[in-house]
Amino acid sequence: MAPSAIIESVVAVTQADTLGPDIYQNAQAVFGGLLSAQAKSAASATVPPNFHTYSSHSSFIKPVTLNAGGRVFYHVERTADGRAYTTRLVHATQGDKDNTCVYIAVISFQSRDKSPHNALNYGTPLPDLSGVSPDDIPEGLNQKMPAASASPDGPFKQLDSDGEPFDWRPLRFALTNEPYTCRSHSFARSLPLSTTSAAVNLAALAYMSDQVLFSIAIYANPDKVGERAKNVTMGATLSHNVSFHDPAVKVDEWMVVERETSWGGGGRVLIHERIWDLKSGSLVMTCMQEALIRLRDSKI
Repeated sequence: MAPSAIIESVVAVTQADTLGPDIYQNAQAVFGGLLSAQAKSAASATVPPNFHTYSSHSSFIKPVTLNAGGRVFYHVERTADGRAYTTRLVHATQGDKDNTCVYIAVISFQSRDKSPHNALNYGTPLPDLSGVSPDDIPEGLNQKMPAASASPDGPFKQLDSDGEPFDWRPLRFALTNEPYTCRSHSFARSLPLSTTSAAVNLAALAYMSDQVLFSIAIYANPDKVGERAKNVTMGATLSHNVSFHDPAVKVDEWMVVERETSWGGGGRVLIHERIWDLKSGSLVMTCMQEALIRLRDSKI
């Protein structure tokens, strides 16, 4: 068996037996996309193995504090169990005394055995890559870009390449006069996984979908955010909704990621993301995120 990839331990959860049934935890400190990935792992542990996630609707309620190791507990409610579709409600809490709710997710599953054959079948095609492959882009380039473009006191931190679960290869960023016409494209994959489990692959994809996703809205507004994003004082995810189109997706094989922003107002921005399998060209995931971005001297 191949060594466990970083992303496998990142998304894994274990049962918190002393706290009651259907409560799970992860020993690592939690931040960002880890909440949605670990919540999906917890929910997946309560459904039969032939059920796979097809959608996840997340709301981030409060920031996770990193004291006491940042441990978060995932309380899974078995909301509905059907022959073809199943739904789970997950509350993520932190703190032994006040049990503060920091995150909520509604996660839906479909049985592979009950998938209809007389159904519509289509998907947005893979964008034109102009003949560029991941091997044409230097490894580690994605770690250099945040360091060069982000202000030291801004909301972004440079990724540690030794602890980064995914290999990102930025392909292009189309900056235009209007933020809503900007597009970014990247290649991404994890290190080789030791498992073919759909639950692990889809949880890993959920994690990847939220990696600095709202940064596209910052890069699309260079005049307002300032050089090296010096005018950005805060960025936080408010909601994160994902549709998983292919339960057979393999995150350790190259994927193509497209990101754009369609709207900004009231201190919030709306982000859209699509991910394709590079080999087959099929759309494997669609995501929409609403985020808070606060600028210096903002009245929000």
